[in-house]
Amino acid sequence: MNSQQTKEDTKQKKEIVYKFSNKGQGQLREAAIVEGKPSFIKYYCNEEKDKRFIQVEPKIIDFTPALRPPLREEYPYNPYEFKTVDEQQRYLLAAMKETPDTLLAKIKTQFINSILLTRSLL
Repeated sequence: MNSQQTKEDTKQKKEIVYKFSNKGQGQLREAAIVEGKPSFIKYYCNEEKDKRFIQVEPKIIDFTPALRPPLREEYPYNPYEFKTVDEQQRYLLAAMKETPDTLLAKIKTQFINSILLTRSLL
């Protein structure tokens, strides 16, 4: 065994994952590109203190092997990308203001607009 193999054996291997929830037992973490860097994002909610926000983690180290998000070129699809950490918080705040009724109204508006557009093209 040469020194190259020894270094590789002692170095902890990292597994690429796109989503992780510890088989549904933990919080869902989603891979994303945040500020140009691969990261995991997860929703944090403490209802007693009325705190809700998005947390950003560079990797998940409490599992063996350590888990890392993919680099932009390793995605088989277009990744979620956020220019800043604050951008995610703005999306969260906007989503928290929605209700089933407001979402249904927006869907109906989009549906009607698409029908009107289709009819005008005929």
